[in-house]
Formats: sequence, structure tokens, C-alpha cells
Amino acid sequence: MTIAGQQQARGSEPDVPSRGDARRDIRSTSQMPPRQTIDRDRVDNLLGQALSLLSKDGEAARRYIQMARQLIDGGGACLPKGRSLLADWQVRRTKHFIHENLATKLRIEAVAASVRLSASYFSRAFKATIGMSYSDYVTQVRIDESKRLLVECTLPISEIALVCGFADQSHLTRLFRRLVGAPPSAWRRETLCALGSKAVFPDDGAIIPLNRESCR
Repeated sequence: MTIAGQQQARGSEPDVPSRGDARRDIRSTSQMPPRQTIDRDRVDNLLGQALSLLSKDGEAARRYIQMARQLIDGGGACLPKGRSLLADWQVRRTKHFIHENLATKLRIEAVAASVRLSASYFSRAFKATIGMSYSDYVTQVRIDESKRLLVECTLPISEIALVCGFADQSHLTRLFRRLVGAPPSAWRRETLCALGSKAVFPDDGAIIPLNRESCR
């Protein structure tokens, strides 16, 4: 083959990157921002909470769904390495502890100790697992329990407030209005009226007639 032919053949061969080019490619790839991923565990937890509340509290269920949608639409936060989550047994024990001690202040240190964690670690893990802060969750549980008692018993609202761990009736009324959209007295009256002429109390099976005139 002539020298010209050899040069032409070499010119048709594909270019092979040098070691320097390869190193530059690796560096540029490593410097790319991490891809945003959806926190599927957190989304699943939020939707599970919404499903459990759907038949009892549509407004609370809607809030959980909205939070899940925000995570999905925004791609979620990039998951940090070693992100802490509560184990299933810790979630169960935490919820049980909260319900059993609802009338108390429920300081985060006591709840964290019940699942063998420090308060700071528990706070981060709780929010990452449940999808809301510990204080917001406790407030929501207190409101949910107050709604149940408003319908299922004849206790005055001032006593229901204490049973559910609120400082007093005004404390309950302020948070109830903010989260539910109406004060507890009005919500109780409207809910009982919606049940019809009778309200059933599951705890003792008693049936209390309602005065239709009070529904007007």
C-alpha cells in the first residue's frame, strides 16, 4: 500500500479519546447535580394516613393528600445519605404512647425515650417517616379525639378540652377553628343534626334523642 493509501486508511479509523479526555469526562460527570428522587416511603405514609381518615375527616385526609402531591410534583427532596426513619415498631409504639397519654403535655423527650431515641434524632426521624412535625401530629390527634368526643359523649366542651390535652376551652376552640373551619360548639351542633333525630353512643349503646328545634 502506498503512503497516501496508508494515511487515508488511518484517517477513516474512529478517534480514540486520550487519557486526559477520559479524566475530564469523569470529572464532569461526577460534578453533575444529583437527580431529584421522590421520597416514596413518605408519600406512601401520607396517602395511608389520608386513607385511614377519609371516612372520618375529609378535611384532614385532604391535607395529607395535598402534602403527598407536593412531594410528587416537586420531585421530593434529594434523599440524604443515611436518612433516618422510624422502624415500624417505633411508629406503632409512638402512636400508642400519644393516644394513651393524650391528656398530658406529651413532651417529645418522653415519647422519644419510649422508643429508645434522643429527642433530636426522634424529631428528625418522625418528620421524615410521618410527613409532618411531631407537634403538628399531636395537635391533629388531639383535634381528632375532640371531634370524636363531641359527637359520642355529652361532656361539656371545657372538659373535652382537658381530656384531649388542651390547656383550656379557648385553646381547643382556637386550634379547632383553624384546622376544622368552625368552633367546636357549632361543629358539634351541625354534626349531631346531620345524624338525624337520634345520636348513637357506641361506648355504652345509649341512644339520646335530639331536639330538632336546636338544629335550626
